[in-house]
Amino acid sequence: IPAYKDGSYKTQSHEAEEVLKRRKTVCAGFAKTYVALCKAMQLKAEYVVGWVKGYSYKQGGSPETNTTHAWCAVEIEGKWQFVDPTFGQGSANDLIFGLGGTINKKEFKPQWFAVAPLSIIYSHYPQDEKWQLQSPKISWQQWDRLPSNSGGMLRWRDELAQERFQNALQNKTTPSIGKIHFPIQLQTIPLNRELKANNTYEWSFASEYLGEVYIEEGHSRQKVNVDSNGGCKISYTPRQKGSNFTILVKATGSHDNPHDILTYKIQ
Repeated sequence: IPAYKDGSYKTQSHEAEEVLKRRKTVCAGFAKTYVALCKAMQLKAEYVVGWVKGYSYKQGGSPETNTTHAWCAVEIEGKWQFVDPTFGQGSANDLIFGLGGTINKKEFKPQWFAVAPLSIIYSHYPQDEKWQLQSPKISWQQWDRLPSNSGGMLRWRDELAQERFQNALQNKTTPSIGKIHFPIQLQTIPLNRELKANNTYEWSFASEYLGEVYIEEGHSRQKVNVDSNGGCKISYTPRQKGSNFTILVKATGSHDNPHDILTYKIQ
């Protein structure tokens, strides 16, 4: 973080060998080291540069007014996916015991490894459009308007991911995504932010970590069954116009309170 803040990273080498010697680097060094490790394991990997909706990003600006970022593309079982080792190892924290300044908070974040193109595009925009790896290709201005929360721990079925992306490009409101703490595979969900009262909707999702699921309408909460394989199917008819409808989950063995993954507005 200090090297980033004072600009000294601009004169340092970010090649893997130098990074491993120095033990300090910025995103370029994390990404180049990760690519080098992948290639040493005979995996196809590429270094990608672009913009990211993260620390210091200013929405509504331009490419010239925003700092670039580096991440990786890795071919896994015949499909290109993305890895952001910088985000995956922790994050910048602007408070040091309330005294100001910035530190790097170490915290493994698995959602930034093996990310699908239609998930990472909400937060990462490559300079070389070939690394968008999705169709249609979008401009920087279109990307800037996309919601920044990609819900990285949500794994979208391909057709669902494509429909969600098209809705976002057309400025259609989509469900609010909460902070996901473990990977969840989505099979079926309504993609519109608004649910019509007295209409029945279906949700289907699964995770090996899924312990408990709850649905909440207004101030009323009820538990939903999770099968032995970690799958959950919900069929529900919302009633209370003007209220929120939220799906909450809890990991197996967790002592934390359930946290929301999807929130809708009932109309």
